[in-house]
Amino acid sequence: MAPLSLALCVAFLLPSGAAAQATVRAARENLRAAPNGSLIGVARAGAPLTVVGSRDRWRQVDLEGWIWALSVGPTGAGSLQVDAGDGENLRAEPNGAILARLEPGAVLDELGRRERWVRVRRRAWIWAPSLSEPRAEPAVRSAPESQEAAAGAKGSAGSLASWVVPEEGVALRAQPDSTRVGTLEGGTTVEVLERRGGWARVRHEGWVPVPEAGEAPGEQPLTGVAAVDLARDPERFAGRRLAWTVQFISLERAERIRTEFYEGEPYVLARGPGEGRPIVYLAVPPELLAAVEALEALDRLDVVGRVRTPRSPLTGAPVLDLQEIR
Repeated sequence: MAPLSLALCVAFLLPSGAAAQATVRAARENLRAAPNGSLIGVARAGAPLTVVGSRDRWRQVDLEGWIWALSVGPTGAGSLQVDAGDGENLRAEPNGAILARLEPGAVLDELGRRERWVRVRRRAWIWAPSLSEPRAEPAVRSAPESQEAAAGAKGSAGSLASWVVPEEGVALRAQPDSTRVGTLEGGTTVEVLERRGGWARVRHEGWVPVPEAGEAPGEQPLTGVAAVDLARDPERFAGRRLAWTVQFISLERAERIRTEFYEGEPYVLARGPGEGRPIVYLAVPPELLAAVEALEALDRLDVVGRVRTPRSPLTGAPVLDLQEIR
């Protein structure tokens, strides 16, 4: 595939100082000290979070709530830590709904007290696909106000300016005030080509999955691909849609060690296509869970899925996001 270039108009976002809000949509998801780092706790579905940073498919978030005062103690550095040997619940209010279960030793910032409860905050990292992140319509921010400012912002490519998209992302539009055609993720660097009032025309190069020659984007998934092909050429198949015939073995729930899934995510253990009928995994979305639960062991089914990872870090087997059961 050739790199595709974008030269479209986009509204620049003003750094407002207010971080984006999100909620946990997974049944449970780990809170970590760093992406794939040590475990701090486990957040429950619906827990409100404030997104303050981003790295690849991870989000840095602030979680606030109330914790039982007898379960925490001072660290000696002006903060608190969870002293309870089996961890402690973080709640929306004293004796309120549980937002998360914090691990022993988790360090917390104290915000206030009410009788025998302490209001605390903890910053952590969480897997982005496990979040619901509503996007607000972006505000307008102008490109450099003068030729001198533009000249000072020139990058190595000789552009008018380069600009890093804020963490909350920005809508991409074909023309000023026209229909949204995409989204630039936070942290993306774009090249500013032209300024028009409060809008700027930008360019960003990248790769997108495109079907084989003769197919229009988004039409038919690839067929005739064996499971072993993904391991042999992971770059080629990452993010591609595949049509497979698989043999259902069981429906499982991902354990904490399975980092290619979020903890508790349902997935199908199946025999995939190719010599030896190797093991493959199919992550099951909520809308297909009932259909999968009705399957019986050794059922054969035709599925369409998008490759989440061509090679699981734990077992080496491919993982697909299940999209259709035909």
